[in-house]
Amino acid sequence: MRSLHIYGILNKEFRMLGMKEEDCMNEKQVLVLLPVTEEQKKALEAATPQYTFRYGDDQNVSDEMLKGVSIILGNPPAEKLAGLEHLEWMQLSSAGYDQYTVPGVLPEGMRLTNASGADGLAISEHMIGALLMHQKKLGCYYQNQQQEK
Repeated sequence: MRSLHIYGILNKEFRMLGMKEEDCMNEKQVLVLLPVTEEQKKALEAATPQYTFRYGDDQNVSDEMLKGVSIILGNPPAEKLAGLEHLEWMQLSSAGYDQYTVPGVLPEGMRLTNASGADGLAISEHMIGALLMHQKKLGCYYQNQQQEK
């Protein structure tokens, strides 16, 4: 399950930041802006009991949601991030990150990671399928089926 994998990612990222395991045991606030099911929330919280989770979506991020947050999983509006002194890591759900690298948006020394390459296989499969559909004229076959020819 993907959400269980986040536990390993969180601990790995904290080690890369030079934090010790006991530092991770201090309660950290995690804001999850990714679409997750109730089952995924339960699995994530069970796998990482040292974190306190808040959930929302990228489109409705309030100042209250961001207050005291240490980790953000998702893409909050960049204009809401200035002054988040406790923010240590933000994992974007997209490859693009330009809006977050403007001076003053993120705290100095904060770790920013993105999802570059996460969809590479799916995009490759789609392109091969589209190429075959075009080359074999499968669109014409589909139209003929719809017209019962």
